[in-house]
Amino acid sequence: MNILESISQNNKKIPLDYRQIKTLDEIKIDLKHLNWNEVTNEHLFNLRSLIMPESKKIIKIELISDVDTGDLEIDDMSHSYWVNGVPTHNTVNIPEHYSYDDFKELYLTAWRSEIKGLTTYRANTMTAVLEEQKTHEYQSELEEMFVKSNGDVIKEDVKLPKEYYSKGYIRRDKNKKKWYINIAFADSKYQKPYAMFVHTNSYESTEVAGKVIEDMESLCRNKGIKEELIERQRSKYSGQTNVNKIARAIGLALRHNVPAFEIVGILEENPDGFSSFLFHVKKLLSKFIKDGTKIENEVCQACNTKNIIYQEGCKMCLECGWSACG
Repeated sequence: MNILESISQNNKKIPLDYRQIKTLDEIKIDLKHLNWNEVTNEHLFNLRSLIMPESKKIIKIELISDVDTGDLEIDDMSHSYWVNGVPTHNTVNIPEHYSYDDFKELYLTAWRSEIKGLTTYRANTMTAVLEEQKTHEYQSELEEMFVKSNGDVIKEDVKLPKEYYSKGYIRRDKNKKKWYINIAFADSKYQKPYAMFVHTNSYESTEVAGKVIEDMESLCRNKGIKEELIERQRSKYSGQTNVNKIARAIGLALRHNVPAFEIVGILEENPDGFSSFLFHVKKLLSKFIKDGTKIENEVCQACNTKNIIYQEGCKMCLECGWSACG
């Protein structure tokens, strides 16, 4: 009895020393001597698939949809076959932007269908599925925290994750000042901002920055965020530029779920005529204010009524249709 026969009806791996001392022709001879009607070891089926393609045959090709997709059924448990001399397994080609939930459902469907093995190829990427899962699970946990808050301010400490969804924005003014603004999001739909980072060749005056930071910290304090958390944030940006100080003060409010319209309201109380940066930040954050949010104590510039809401990031009067965005 050769080594292959000794493992043919269990699932032990083929010994390494066997593969090292045997030539390819000798292995083929040993495989041919096996009674394949009695073999159950999947490692032997895979070995035969790789070095004896002539032993394989397709027993059925079934059209399963109205697109160019088919289901190949192979006559043994290896589920592998040869295409133009290349050993191939059941493979599903999927789009580049394929979520972890879709991955999970795909493999569960394969399992329910009793498919022995499944390979997926995601177009234009070699990103591991497990890496996608890790990011998705962490972001879901972060997003879940905001969902559970039901719109309330989160008063305890909120940690920044090691990985996050983000979008970058480049803003310029007529004086050739430029700001690279990166907003971090808690969700893959980019609807819940929770941090802001800025790189720029510009600067803000200490007077403007000090006023904005003071007002933003007061807003956080009035919302019940602990003083120690505000102090900790202040100590982190104490040695940074005024632009970054403003961005991190805004990030503190975002991270603790202070409503975006209240943050924008603070920025509007400060004279953005002296600061293009504040103007651009205000415009950016206005995009994330929920449509229909009512603005208290705001008077329409056209009809002097107080029925003003946010709609698509702009102030709009429900009485006369006036819009701050023109």
